[in-house]
Amino acid sequence: MPLIDASRKYLAKRGAGRVMAVAPLPGFCQWIVSEAAWHALDDKDPGYSDDQPSAVEAVAKGVPREGHSVLGHGTFTAAQPALVSSTAAAPAAQHAPCGCFVTSDGTIFVRSSHSPSPAPPSTSPTPQEKLAFVYASRLALDTEAETECAMFAAAGAEVVGVNYMHATDADSMRDSAGTTVSMHFNDAVVEKAEPKAEPKAEPEAITITTTKAPPKP
Repeated sequence: MPLIDASRKYLAKRGAGRVMAVAPLPGFCQWIVSEAAWHALDDKDPGYSDDQPSAVEAVAKGVPREGHSVLGHGTFTAAQPALVSSTAAAPAAQHAPCGCFVTSDGTIFVRSSHSPSPAPPSTSPTPQEKLAFVYASRLALDTEAETECAMFAAAGAEVVGVNYMHATDADSMRDSAGTTVSMHFNDAVVEKAEPKAEPKAEPEAITITTTKAPPKP
């Protein structure tokens, strides 16, 4: 990924010790519905509640829960433990060159044109808080998918956190419950050595001589 590598090299030259990216999870809700993932929730897992399966189903389908007139904040809150890991409040961020943000802890986030302002990486998920991680991992491994998650993964990033209701526009809320992932680039960008040109062989000298024909007797 030339553009991503170029951005990372630029940030490294400016002293960035850690570079992270924020990527959306397109199709997350559709995947939950196709897997009927609310049926797989374990009532013994931490954070489980009796209304969690119906809340997850309602958020994924974009419809109110039974007995509710609207799909509101309470439903999203009830679904959160099953969808993502808990997130801390985002640290203060300031703009940096190339569409990046620098948080108060010194982390530099690369923001794409489709991602909102950065959120910090969340803590590791419990077994109950894994749906977004599972889906993000599938996106990251799909080398043919034209998603930012796959592109960042191909450039050496891995998912380290999930940010719930992060993108709050209507399309993102409908498509993925506003969920994004924080991705960390572990390895430094390796400069690829330019192939050395083979020295051109000098053309072999060719000598042409002419002789006069002997005179006729």
